[in-house]
Amino acid sequence: MLELVAIPLPERRFDQYPHEFSGGMRQRVVIAIAVANDPELLIADEPTTALDVTIQAQIIEIFDRLRREKGLAIMLITHDLGLVAGLADKVTILYSGRVAERGEIEAVFHRPRHPYTAGLLAAVPSIDTTSARLHAIEGVPPSLLDRPSGCQFHPRCAYALPICIEQDPDFQWFGNSMAACHRAAEILPNVD
Repeated sequence: MLELVAIPLPERRFDQYPHEFSGGMRQRVVIAIAVANDPELLIADEPTTALDVTIQAQIIEIFDRLRREKGLAIMLITHDLGLVAGLADKVTILYSGRVAERGEIEAVFHRPRHPYTAGLLAAVPSIDTTSARLHAIEGVPPSLLDRPSGCQFHPRCAYALPICIEQDPDFQWFGNSMAACHRAAEILPNVD
């Protein structure tokens, strides 16, 4: 299993203690443990957090190889939209514990239908940008103990209407994606 996740010299490493491994190696050992019983689904919660970009790339390659070679389905729970874009086929965007938007990567990332998704995508740094400032979504997330009425995102939404305050939106389908927004059918910014 250590060989499967690209641990160098696995025979020698097998008897070593965790403190003798780097952070990236420890992450790979956890992945090896998780796939040891040949699961159909691997749930990975923030699998690349606190790892440098080189190690992140190695973890992504391991996930991609496991997916291709073993037919393993992988559920990523992450804030890293680059990781999602590079590895996932489908995405679910959550806001305040509720699904805001769901669909195939291409549909959601290139034509977001929920203002929160559009805001997240606009906040991703790009080497093409000339601005030193990153885009930010105005306001603060709601308390899960005292949720707002209607759409959870309405206090922060530039597109909010009175109905957004009063009524939780139903999902609307748009080809390969769906969004829970009263104004989802209206044109939202392209992020291409």
